[in-house]
Amino acid sequence: MLPKVVAVASCLTASLVLAGCGVRHVSGKPSDGQAFIGAVTAKCPQVPALQNSALLSAVSYSTVAAVLNGRLEITTDAGLNWNSATLPAHTFPMALDFVSPTTGWVLTFSSTRVERPILYKTTDGGRIWHKEFEGSANAFGDALDMVSPQVGWLTIGSTLYRTTTGGRQWHVVNLPAGSIPGQIDFVSATQGWTTASSQSGSTQSSILATHDGIHFHPILSTSHSVGPIDLQPNGQGYALESNPSEGPQFGSLLTTRNAGRSWSTLTSAYQLGKSGAYGYVGGMAFGGKTGWIGTTNGAQGFQPSGVLITANSGATWHTVGRHRGWAIQDVAMTNPGRGWILARGPLGLNFLARTYDNGRHWTVVAPPTSPNSLDFISPGVGYGLGIANNAAAVVKTVDAGHHWVPIKLPLHVFSAFGFSHHIGLGAYDTYTGNQAVPVTNLYRFTAGTNRWHLVSKLTGVSGLSLEFLGHRNWVMAVQVNGSFNNSLELSVDNGAHWKKLGLVTPLGAMVNVVNRHGAWVFSNPAKTSSTGEGTLSWNGLSGTTHKTVLRLPVAGPVQYSANRIDFLNAQVGWVFVTKTVMSHTMIRKPGSKNKVRAAPHSSQILYDTTDGGRQWTEWKLPLAWTITAANLVTSQIGYLSVNGAVVGTQDGGAVWHVSAP
Repeated sequence: MLPKVVAVASCLTASLVLAGCGVRHVSGKPSDGQAFIGAVTAKCPQVPALQNSALLSAVSYSTVAAVLNGRLEITTDAGLNWNSATLPAHTFPMALDFVSPTTGWVLTFSSTRVERPILYKTTDGGRIWHKEFEGSANAFGDALDMVSPQVGWLTIGSTLYRTTTGGRQWHVVNLPAGSIPGQIDFVSATQGWTTASSQSGSTQSSILATHDGIHFHPILSTSHSVGPIDLQPNGQGYALESNPSEGPQFGSLLTTRNAGRSWSTLTSAYQLGKSGAYGYVGGMAFGGKTGWIGTTNGAQGFQPSGVLITANSGATWHTVGRHRGWAIQDVAMTNPGRGWILARGPLGLNFLARTYDNGRHWTVVAPPTSPNSLDFISPGVGYGLGIANNAAAVVKTVDAGHHWVPIKLPLHVFSAFGFSHHIGLGAYDTYTGNQAVPVTNLYRFTAGTNRWHLVSKLTGVSGLSLEFLGHRNWVMAVQVNGSFNNSLELSVDNGAHWKKLGLVTPLGAMVNVVNRHGAWVFSNPAKTSSTGEGTLSWNGLSGTTHKTVLRLPVAGPVQYSANRIDFLNAQVGWVFVTKTVMSHTMIRKPGSKNKVRAAPHSSQILYDTTDGGRQWTEWKLPLAWTITAANLVTSQIGYLSVNGAVVGTQDGGAVWHVSAP
């Protein structure tokens, strides 16, 4: 059974619908034979919600704290073991700094009654947080640097603050007139830098230095804005200018050897561009002759990002991670060439990786290799495609998803894949010719050889999904180039040759072939349609529709949109939908005299059938989970990939448990 890569949100928390075999219809106009029966409430594990915030604080090479996928994670053994803790409630973390495994601060933006920046401190590794400082309403703060348990600085709005009491009291630091602080970097209680922009709106930027921790003076002025800064205890320092046009391109990298009294260009913008720098800076760190510049594309997702690395004091640079599309959020070098990166991988999950040899080798330590797509061939044995740091990774589990290990990695990111007990097939799309005609390349993996081989090519189509039907038979759903339809290709020799089948479906329809005789098809009307309904039907592979078992209205007061289907056979399957209920309530927003209609209420639902669609069980799906894969293995056993974790059920959906990580 091949995973269909369609994002679906939610946990599986079922509601008590009706007792016994009472009927519940989707709409006020029920379809013939479409009945809904109740079920007990499902029990769901706590899985952290995905958040965009990602923060890194390295105390040493072995002791690291990070905000990772919505939680605080702390390790004292270089990532072998982690202690997880929750962050202060109703806050969005903006800066993190730890000085030991237990003592640290997080600067947050509160989302309670009045939005304002709040600094919290913990002395027990995040179990208990104490409010240390509260900024004015609607101000922003994003810089925090603690050099000891007692001394540190933070910026909120246009003000720089300093503490010498571990955060109990904070005092305003007076900067030169008209200066707005930005990034800060301190190496001791007395020595440090801050970037500064002008309150007058001028494009002039500067770096301010202090030798007593209180009084600051300018050491660099430039017409470019200044990006990250890095100060070393010996007076060596670095500053990266931005592009004058503020576009996704770096400016020059500047350096000083005397704490800022004089500056020179270490690497020009042209040289950085030739080295592969493109995008926005996600962090910078130096140590000895080694240096790192992390890059992220932001909205420029069409070009991969990664880490620029030098081993010769900036004379030359090379890229690391670009082929995997790592969007670097932060870097921390703890010793020359040793340290950590925090990145967002091609699947959208944040991950941590460490290196001991200046980036030649990286070890991803969090999160574990939990896949983004699933294909189980038995209740215990399954395969996955895509992990947090590598969309091309193919991983395998033999213990029902508790542990995943990479098998031989393909050279390409598969658009579709599937496994039998002995064979794996992966589809990789390329384009050829002036008209960019798609070509689907089929690679085969044979257990025992641990190698992928190109076995066939199909011109004019793009692979969408692959499913094993037994006895060397495989079926592939493809999108036909230049057509508004999808079709099916059948192979009876493990992917060596393919023959087109008669079943043709509209572009965007979801197709799940379960045997040599038929397939489930869910067709959604065009998104621009104001009438009609989505339909789930059982179809012969020749193209004949035998029965329609589910109809979901797409317009009106209650609307549905199907996101994913996954069927075990002609009887047992799942359908994931989003339900939207339009509100009739009129409300008056604060500050307005006119009433407006209240926002619609949306929920995610799983419909489950074991009798070919004559009866359905409805499970409500809270929005806390984002499901990227669903895989039925038996009528009772199934798995989901949720927020970077794998959750499974062994009783048809009544109880769910975390399999990994």
